[in-house]
Amino acid sequence: MQQLNKAEFMGVDGRVQQLRRELIEKQSNMRIVPISQSMMDEEKLLRKELEKWSLIDEKIYKQKSRI
Repeated sequence: MQQLNKAEFMGVDGRVQQLRRELIEKQSNMRIVPISQSMMDEEKLLRKELEKWSLIDEKIYKQKSRI
């Protein structure tokens, strides 16, 4: 279990920061370039991924605070 945990959830902070940067970049491009459906889909996917990893990060901190 520990190996699985380390393999899947190590570096969650980095993933969250990377997704935030990608989302900001995508949204900036959407302001400049005419918006296409594929851009909107990519932005929506990035938001879902960011929300998922942010919740995982939050749960990790809650678990650490209990220890």
